[in-house]
Amino acid sequence: MQGKLALPGVNLHVIDHWLQEEGHGVYEVGDVLPCIFCIIKSDLTLEYLNPVGFEWLSIQSKSFLYINESWLTKYNQHAALKDFLDQLKPQLTKTNPKDVYHDVQRVWFPSEGEYKLCLISAKKSIALGDMIVMMQPLSDIHYLRQRIGRLADEEAFYLSNYSKFKQLTGREIEIISLLYKGMNNPQISRKLSISRKTVEQHRKNINRKLDTSSFVELIKYAQVFDLQD
Repeated sequence: MQGKLALPGVNLHVIDHWLQEEGHGVYEVGDVLPCIFCIIKSDLTLEYLNPVGFEWLSIQSKSFLYINESWLTKYNQHAALKDFLDQLKPQLTKTNPKDVYHDVQRVWFPSEGEYKLCLISAKKSIALGDMIVMMQPLSDIHYLRQRIGRLADEEAFYLSNYSKFKQLTGREIEIISLLYKGMNNPQISRKLSISRKTVEQHRKNINRKLDTSSFVELIKYAQVFDLQD
């Protein structure tokens, strides 16, 4: 990810990478996500909820930075949140940040007065030490089966190829991003003010480090490691 947050292909590993190595804060990440995103502490208290989450609970003000049990007790109409946290309780004991939990659960939406089946993803954050969670109603997810399969595929690819990706220089990452946008070697040369021979050498180095032999494989890295922007 270079600078601005880019959403296509986002999963919890990518979000944790944003927080841990890209220098983006929790609120910056939460604000751009189009789904409910929260951070849950080991004592089952909700530390952070993004703007989409506030809409879920019909909370008008977005000024709450931390929501805890005393706040929930005061506002009993948000029992939906307590129920949601209870459902996640078994996952809070999982300490391996490489493990991602996916489940489909029935969640109450007070903003709409109905239950909805939701896809919930959760993992222990390397950056924060707490559980990070994404939730989205199935009705909002197009081609659900393909989406779940893609999530699993992207997570497996991310974990198995992370060490290779970390070998790349900043310039090499920039070139992959430009290739993803459809630029060829001459265009990249002009864009970066470097010679075509230098671009070609960078591409050889990229293929060697990532052990790629096709453009399709390179694009896979761009998608999974969020190099689209």
